[in-house]
Amino acid sequence: MVAVDTSLARDALRRLAGISDGAKKRLRSVLEAIEADPSQFDELDDIPIPLPVGVTLRKAKVTGQNYDWRLILIHYHGHGGHVRVFCAFDRKAGYTIDWRAATALAGEETADPEDG
Repeated sequence: MVAVDTSLARDALRRLAGISDGAKKRLRSVLEAIEADPSQFDELDDIPIPLPVGVTLRKAKVTGQNYDWRLILIHYHGHGGHVRVFCAFDRKAGYTIDWRAATALAGEETADPEDG
């Protein structure tokens, strides 16, 4: 089990959960699966940024008859590991990923406290 931090995508996750009771249940199920084993989710392809050692960007699908959302996950390995839900979006509406923010977040969690 790993800790899952949803604070970065809280508003988007609320919008997703507000679609229907089914969407809320499916989101809860996906978040529980992330907590149980984040490595079961696919790694993102074609990442245009360098990632620190021990960090993987993953995607999780939350789909149903009336919705098709993606969660972008920053998976930190080591020290017990944890996951941050970086963003969540409706796939049909199109999306862009803030790669600068992803780089900053990935690096901040892996920085050695001894380095200052």
